[in-house]
Amino acid sequence: MQNTATGYSHDERAGATINVRMPPCLNNSLTSEQRACLAKEQEIIDLMIGIHCKGKHERGGAALCPACTQLQEYTVLKNEQCPFLLTRTKTFCQFCSVHCYSDEQREAIIVAMRYAGPRMLWHRPVYALKHLLAVRKHRKSTP
Repeated sequence: MQNTATGYSHDERAGATINVRMPPCLNNSLTSEQRACLAKEQEIIDLMIGIHCKGKHERGGAALCPACTQLQEYTVLKNEQCPFLLTRTKTFCQFCSVHCYSDEQREAIIVAMRYAGPRMLWHRPVYALKHLLAVRKHRKSTP
C-alpha cells in the first residue's frame, strides 16, 4: 500500500520490511500506463533487493542493510533518469543498449537479481513467470 503523502510504499511480503520509494515521474508527459509500468518495475526491483538482503545479509525482519538501501536508492535514481522512459522501447536494463549503471552498482544488482530471481517463484510466482516469458520473447525477437 502506498502512502500518497510520502511517496513510499510498504511491502512486507519478502519477509523484511521494505520501504519502496516509487519514482516520482518528473516529466509530466508520462502517460498513466507508463507511470504504472515504472512503479511496477521499481516494486519488483525493490522486492528482489529485499529478498537478497534478507537471505545474504541475514537481516531477519529488519529494514535493508546500508549497502542494499544504497543500491535500492540507486535503482530509483536510474529508473527516473532512463533515456527510454518516454518511449515504448523501454526494456529490462539487462537488454538495454545504454548501460547507465556504474560498474560497481551494476555488479551489485546482478548479484542481487541472481540470488533473488529463483526465489521470486516463491514470493511472487506470477511476476516471475511473466518476466521469464518477456525475456524469452525479447531473445526471440532480437537477431
